[in-house]
Amino acid sequence: MQNQVTAFERHQAAQAVLVQSFTNVLNGIAPTTDPLTGETRDVWTGPNANYWVNGLGQVVNSNSAPSAGWHQLQPN
Repeated sequence: MQNQVTAFERHQAAQAVLVQSFTNVLNGIAPTTDPLTGETRDVWTGPNANYWVNGLGQVVNSNSAPSAGWHQLQPN
């Protein structure tokens, strides 16, 4: 019986991840992590491949670093 409960809980958790991913796409959100702080951050989806953040917490979507003082966020 416990195996059935565990399997059901795993399925529910996987379903929740799938729904959250779909919701993010609909809302134009890209979940990211700041590798320097470990902070997770949802950013607006942009047309370029990378997201960059500066010391003030400003986020830019660009294929290359905007200038010195910006570091790349990692997609989740």
